[in-house]
Formats: sequence, structure tokens, C-alpha cells
Amino acid sequence: MSKKIKNMLSILFVAVLTVSAFCIPASAAEDDLTISISTDEKDSVTAKVGDTVKYAIYMTDTKEEVIGAAMSFFYNDEYLKLNADSINCESFKTAIGNPKLKNFYTFTWTDVQAPVKLNGDKALVSAEFKVLKGGKTDLSYFISDMYGDDMTYLKSYKITCKLWVNGKEVEDSAVPIVNNDTANSEKIQGDFVNYIDGMGEENSPNKDDHKSVVVEKKYISTQQNSQVVDVTKVVESSANGSGSNTTLIIIIAIFFFFVIGLKLGDNSFNQNKIFEEEKNQFEQEITTPNNDYEAKELVPQKNTINKVADLFDNTIDKVVDKLKNILKKL
Repeated sequence: MSKKIKNMLSILFVAVLTVSAFCIPASAAEDDLTISISTDEKDSVTAKVGDTVKYAIYMTDTKEEVIGAAMSFFYNDEYLKLNADSINCESFKTAIGNPKLKNFYTFTWTDVQAPVKLNGDKALVSAEFKVLKGGKTDLSYFISDMYGDDMTYLKSYKITCKLWVNGKEVEDSAVPIVNNDTANSEKIQGDFVNYIDGMGEENSPNKDDHKSVVVEKKYISTQQNSQVVDVTKVVESSANGSGSNTTLIIIIAIFFFFVIGLKLGDNSFNQNKIFEEEKNQFEQEITTPNNDYEAKELVPQKNTINKVADLFDNTIDKVVDKLKNILKKL
């Protein structure tokens, strides 16, 4: 009897060990977060729930100094919690950013008086995150604008990224992922061209197959009550030149007639001044006793200025009507 009990206990013990062998790795795996920072899977990094992850993006191999930049990085707050206080635009000390955006951070910077020479010692931007749960996620970026001192976007550059887990550097030269989906939905495309290989059009070795990521663009009004306006139509019409030419003609026409109006208004003011002087003189003369005034029927006659004013008045009305029709079609 005791032998059977021993056998049963042995079988039970083996069963418990077997179940434990499967359960322990499964539990550990639930705490693991795989973070992709590059299109190359070998550059993926694993962190655990509660770990602190630091992400930084660098730009090197530029030919000119930079006087303006606009850039964003993206994350998923389901897996990573951004530490807003950790954000550091190391290369652009006076950059202005917004850490309250959903799942991404964006900043802008410009300083024509103090251009910046980019190098691998200072990051364009870096930030720390706390790992919230296990699974899979990624970190990515998108550059909207990066202007050289000639006021054109950079065409020679190399972009890399680094990653730290709990202060330990685990990746130091990966080509970061260029964001497509969120960048497109937010319409943050500027003049800068982002390429998948992280290199510019002038220095990339992949000139025959240099794939870029271009998303939708938006225009932000500079008026007090700023509104975001989709300028897809403007981009399309500017491609054949008709849209920009029409707008230029409208602006010139409005300015021209504005100047003419000022001139006519000035002439009208002078005529009124002369009339007032003559009227005052007449009123003084008519009150003089025993004057020789004889009543006359005076009919004002239009001089050259009045005729020109009437002509321009009619012309302006016609042009305004045409401009209204043109603007309705834009």
C-alpha cells in the first residue's frame, strides 16, 4: 500500500513541476514589452513593466548649420507613459513643444541669429517613458521642417536613434522608424523629406530606390483665432501654376484699386476744401450791406477728375463682381 502511495506522490510531484515549468515563463512573458525602434527586427528591445526607457534621436552628416526645425516623436500610451519633465531638445535649447498631445510630442524651434551645427553628441530630442504593461509597441519620429542657413530644407543628413533601459544603453545606432499613420492623420508634413533609410537625397547610397514618407499637409492661419485649414487644393492648383497666378493677380488688382481710391479720395478732399473756402467767402460777401449780388442758377459741371472718378467707380464695381466669381470657384 505504501508503495502505491509513493508512486502516486511521485507522479503528482512530476505533474506539479511540469505545470510550473509552463506557468512561470508565461507569467514572466506577460511583463515583457517588446519595443521596436527600427524596421530591422534585430534592433527591437525588451523591457519589463515598471522599467524606465529613454529614447533619443540624432542627426549627423549635415553640410550646413540649421536655423529652424519642427519635429515630432510618437508612442503608444497604452504601453508607455511619457515623463514630460524628461523631454530634452538638446540641440535646440529654446525649442517650444507640447507634451499634452495624445500619443505624440511635437516641437518647433528657430534662431537665425545663432545657427546650430548638428552632431552625434547632442540629440535632436530625447524623452523617458515608464513601461506600463507587456506586449508589443514601437517608437517613431517625423521631421516636418529642418532648414539650413540658406532657408531650404536639408538634403544631406543621417538620422539614428538610441535606447536606454533603466539607464543602460541597449541600442546606439539604429535607423529610427519614420511614422506614417499618425503623422498623416495629424497632417504634419512640411518642406522636409523623410526617407526610410534615415538619409538625405544627396548622401544616401540608395539613390535608385530611395523610399520617402510623405504625408498630408496642413496650413495654420496666423490670425488671432487660428484655424487649421486643409490646403490640398492649394497644393494641387500650384502644381500647374494656375492657382498661385490667380491669387497673385487678385492681390495686385486689389492693391491697385486701393491706391487709386486713395488718390481719388485725396483729390476729392482738395476739391471740397476749395468749395468750403469759396462758400465762406460768399457768405461773408452776401451779408455786406448794399452789395451787388445777383442770384444765379449754378449748375455744377464735372471736371476731368470727376469723370475719371466715375469711370473708375464703374470699373471697380465690375472688377469686384468678377473677383467674387473667381473666389467662389477657388
